[in-house]
Amino acid sequence: MVIGEPLTGKPIRVNRALCRLFNLSEAQILEIGFLGLTHPEDRARTEAAYREMVAGRLDYYELEKRYLLPDGRELWGHSTIALIRDTAGKPCAAMGTVVDLSERKRAEDALRVSEQALAAALSPITMTDLAGRVTFANSAFRQLWGYGDVDEVRGRLFHEFWMQREAGDAAWSALLTAGYWSGEMASRRADGRPLEVHLSAALVRDPTGRPTGVVQSFFDLTDLKAVQERRRRHAWLADALATLSPRERAILDRLKAGQPNKQIAHELHLSAKTVATHRANLLRKCGVESIVALVQMLRELE
Repeated sequence: MVIGEPLTGKPIRVNRALCRLFNLSEAQILEIGFLGLTHPEDRARTEAAYREMVAGRLDYYELEKRYLLPDGRELWGHSTIALIRDTAGKPCAAMGTVVDLSERKRAEDALRVSEQALAAALSPITMTDLAGRVTFANSAFRQLWGYGDVDEVRGRLFHEFWMQREAGDAAWSALLTAGYWSGEMASRRADGRPLEVHLSAALVRDPTGRPTGVVQSFFDLTDLKAVQERRRRHAWLADALATLSPRERAILDRLKAGQPNKQIAHELHLSAKTVATHRANLLRKCGVESIVALVQMLRELE
């Protein structure tokens, strides 16, 4: 898995699984870049697809293309790239995965992927049968969702992990039709806390091309979503502050300094009732329920 700059796709972070796939260190991949690793004959369509996504005409794109590695190896990969956007629709990060088609097309090798290798992967990974029942979940998956033992996960249906059954069913149906699916999903941890992830899933096939199961990998979006929500609230607050009258601003500055209503009323030559009214109006305009919450948001803006 790779995280990249939103407008250029330049990688800024890659996981160990990708380093192993390319037989390169993270520093080497960051220096060469994914376009640099792409076979020269496949670079133009890679760039074109990325431009379409940045322009908003694609939510994500998927390409089967070749990678030309420094040691001379040519590797076929299924590349899935998605943009994560803020509430205003502005790209804030690119995220991608590469599936090694050189191995995947030889289904007998894909089916013999060792559980030990999957269990050691840093990315959360699960495998299911075609009925959607979990047959494998690595430790990273169990840690992210908060399950202690693999038996708490094994045998459960895929859709049980999603907050919205309809969304899970739609993703599963699209996966079985197209052979792969990638997108955001809302889930809950074992303790009930919300969890938002980016899911990439692909069918595993036998040597005849018949689907035999599904492999899924996940990326935790919870922290990124929290940052986006804070930015949204801060933008709202900044707009609200711009509408304050000079008197409301003077009262807000004193509330922020911790002054009680009576002291504010004395300094501004107002009645305590007038200060209380302005105080209530400030909370309403800023969309918060308490002065403590408002002061906290103001400090975050500083």
